[in-house]
Parts: sequence; C-alpha cells; structure tokens
Amino acid sequence: MMKVFRKYVANLVDKGNERKLIQQTYLLGAGGLVIIAGLVSLMNRQIGQSILAVAGAALAVYVLNIVIWSLIKTGIENYFYKKPVSVKKKR
Repeated sequence: MMKVFRKYVANLVDKGNERKLIQQTYLLGAGGLVIIAGLVSLMNRQIGQSILAVAGAALAVYVLNIVIWSLIKTGIENYFYKKPVSVKKKR
C-alpha cells in the first residue's frame, strides 16, 4: 500500500501536478479531521467542535485554492496564448 502511494505521489510530482497533490492533501486532511472530531466529541464535545472548526478551515482553504488556481490559470492562458485578431479591410 505504501509503495502504491509513493509511486502515485512521485508520478504527480514528475508530471508537474503539485497543485493537484496539494488539493488532495487538503481534502484528505479535512476528511480525516472530521472523523477524528466525531470520535473525540464522543468523549468531550467542546474539543470535538474545536477540531471540527479546524476541518472547516481546511475545507475553506481547499475551496479558495481551487478558485485562485482557476483564476490564475485563466489569466495566464488569456494573457500569453491570445489568438491574433484578424481585422477585415473595407473595400
């Protein structure tokens, strides 16, 4: 299992998909924190809610990361890869 995980991460880094790796890390971290918060809240409700707040912050960072990278990618594509506009001459 660990070999498969290492191979997957190495493949993402080699292909230049660090952004995808970061986004998956935020999502997995938030999901893990939600599970931990649920288990901890069975013993202490206040601590469970605090952990859940951290998970919510991780989800917010995940969403902001997606929006910001989308805006950056769109801006770069529009700025650097513009197609030349052809101008029609009047006769």
